[in-house]
Amino acid sequence: MTLRIFRPRDETPVDSLKAPSRPGRLVSMLLLSTFALIAGGAPLGCTSGDSSAPPLDTSLETVLAIRDDFERSDRLIEILNSATENDEATLSSRVRDRYRPVDPVDHLLLVKAWAGLAPAAATKWARAAAPENIHGAAVEAAVGAWAKRDPAAAAAELPVGEPNVARPLVTGWFDSGKPGLVDFVLSRGALEEGQTLIAAYLRELIAREGPDAATDWAASVQGEDGLVLAVRRHTGKELATRHPDAAIAFCDRYCDGPRGTVIRILVARRLGQTGEGRKAVQWLNQSETGDPKEKGQAVRAAYLGWLSDERDEALAWAETALPEHGTEAWFQHVIGLVVSTTSWNDPERALLWADRIEDPDRKKLALITIARRWRDHDPVAAEAWLMASPLSEESRSLARQYPKNYPRRPQPPLPFLDGGQ
Repeated sequence: MTLRIFRPRDETPVDSLKAPSRPGRLVSMLLLSTFALIAGGAPLGCTSGDSSAPPLDTSLETVLAIRDDFERSDRLIEILNSATENDEATLSSRVRDRYRPVDPVDHLLLVKAWAGLAPAAATKWARAAAPENIHGAAVEAAVGAWAKRDPAAAAAELPVGEPNVARPLVTGWFDSGKPGLVDFVLSRGALEEGQTLIAAYLRELIAREGPDAATDWAASVQGEDGLVLAVRRHTGKELATRHPDAAIAFCDRYCDGPRGTVIRILVARRLGQTGEGRKAVQWLNQSETGDPKEKGQAVRAAYLGWLSDERDEALAWAETALPEHGTEAWFQHVIGLVVSTTSWNDPERALLWADRIEDPDRKKLALITIARRWRDHDPVAAEAWLMASPLSEESRSLARQYPKNYPRRPQPPLPFLDGGQ
C-alpha cells in the first residue's frame, strides 16, 4: 500500500505546527502530513494481509524512536497505511497520550489515521483536547474524515457555523459523493452560520470545477433576497481570490442590480488584498455605476491594496489621474490615501494633495494628521508651517497633541558604543 502526496489547494486552511526546531523541515512535513491521502491498494482500515507484521503498538514505538525526522515520518506513514479496524484502540490511546509527547507532525499523522477508522471519536477529541500546536489541523482532518464517511451525521452533530468545521465538512461531503450538500448549505440561511457554509461551498466548488461553476450556481439560487444576496456576495469574493477577471465579469453582471448591493466593494477589497489592486482600480476607473458612493468605497479598498503592494506605481497613477478625476467624488478617496501615505516622509507633498480635498472637515483632519507626523521627524519645520497654516488655534493645538496609542514614525536605532555594547 502506498501513500500519495499532493500539494494543497490555495484556499485550504492549514494551522501552523509548532515544532521545537528546524522550521524549514516543519513546513515541508506539514504539507506532507496535512494533505496525505490513501491511494492504491486497500483503503485505510482494511487488513494488509501481512500476518507476520508486528503489532501496531510495537511498530509505533519503534518508528517513533527514529531520530531523523523525514525517515521517521516516512516509516510512520508506511505502518499507518496498514492499520486495520483492530488497531483503532491503539491509535486512540497513542493520540490521547499526554505523557509520551511526539513531534507535532507525527502526532497529526496519528490523528489522521485514527480519524480514518473512528472519525466521530477523533473529531470529538480534536475539538476538545487536541494540543494547541495541532488543534486546527487535527479538527479539520477529523471533521473531513467524518463528513466523507457520513456527512449527514457529521452535519447534525457539529457546530457547522465554525470556519474550521464548515470547511472540512464541505470538503468531506464533496469527497463522499453523497447528495444533499447544496440543500444543506442553503437551508442554513443568510445569517453568520449560513454565510460561513456558503463561502466554504463556493471555495470548494471553484477549486474543483472552476469559476464558471460558481457563477452558474449563484445564478441558479432562488429564494429570499437576503439569501440570494449572500450567495452573490460570497461568489464575488471567492472568485476574486483566485480568478480576478471572472470576479470582475460577475460584478459587472450583478453589482448594479437589485440584489447586488456592496458586491463591488467586496470584490474590490479582495482584489486589493490578493495583489490585484492595480487591476481593480483600473476596472473601477472605467466602470459605470449608479451609486457613486459605493464606487468611492470600492476604489478606496482597491487602492489601499495597491499602495501596500506597489507604493510608487500607485502614487504615480494618482498623479496621472488627478487632472482628469480630481473633482470626482470617488477620487476623493484616492486623495485621502495619498495624503495618509506621503505624510510620513514627504509632508510638503502631502500638503499639496490635501489642498485638493473638498470636504472642509476632512481637509482639516488631513492637515492635522500631516502636522503631527511632520513634527515627529522635523518639529522645527512643522511648527513653522503650523503657525502660518489656515488651521485655527484649536486645530493647531490638536496637531501638537498625540492621542493615546497614536502611531509614531519609527525611530532609527541608537548607535552602538565602543565594542558594540
